[in-house]
Amino acid sequence: MTANDRPTSTGAAAFSIVASDEGEAYRLRLAGELDIAGIETAQAALAAAAETAPARLVIDLSGLAFIDSSGLRFIIATRALCDERGIELSLVPGGLAVQRIFEVTRLDQLLPFADG
Repeated sequence: MTANDRPTSTGAAAFSIVASDEGEAYRLRLAGELDIAGIETAQAALAAAAETAPARLVIDLSGLAFIDSSGLRFIIATRALCDERGIELSLVPGGLAVQRIFEVTRLDQLLPFADG
């Protein structure tokens, strides 16, 4: 195999987010890898969600394959925004690799994780 034959993909899953208004709750479904490259997209989706002034905001992490420190900061900032605006926050847990980050940092004990 020559250098030109090597795959150029890093295998990284592109970050995406799907927003849905579910009545009193507004849901953001995150998928792929939430790292520095996806933060602007996540922040824009959060700002749009906050504009609707929902009673409850659900951040669904079940589609994430990876989260880094910038993703953790986003989740913490989301909690602060919800507290400031009186919005109930609920986090749907991610897979094992994602939840492990919350466990190691002990954020799993401070953040409102739920089943959906």
